[in-house]
Amino acid sequence: MLVFDAAGQRAHAVEIWHAARSIGEEGNKSARAALRRRYGGRAPGVGWIGWLLVMAAICAALALVMSAGFRVRAENLEGVVVALSVAAAVLVAATLFGARLRATDRAHGRILVTVCGALVGAAVLTLGRGAVVGGAIVESSALVALAADRRPAGP
Repeated sequence: MLVFDAAGQRAHAVEIWHAARSIGEEGNKSARAALRRRYGGRAPGVGWIGWLLVMAAICAALALVMSAGFRVRAENLEGVVVALSVAAAVLVAATLFGARLRATDRAHGRILVTVCGALVGAAVLTLGRGAVVGGAIVESSALVALAADRRPAGP
């Protein structure tokens, strides 16, 4: 802009800037549309699978925090912990079937590892209090998250 302004061609510089911006926006829209057409829900950044996995991670993290007894006695929250872990497992299963059992990108795999780790922690804390049935359900939810990790092979 400074060079064009010094040459007295500010209007021309603004015109070039607007043209370049519109080309960039159109390219971004077409690339997103192509990803959505080709990969559907598995498309990185524009697919719905990533959002479901984030919700599953939130459910798993809440289950872990509540099973630790943060601000409320953990014995009173066993049903809530079990419900949150089952919700996380259902969300993970929905993403697995939404992807038609195909591999997703590496970011989805990292979220699944987080979900699995939080659910294992919640299961350990729940089993540590002697709640065998609740702990087994939470641990089964962690196994669903572990089984759903279908990252592509390679470096």
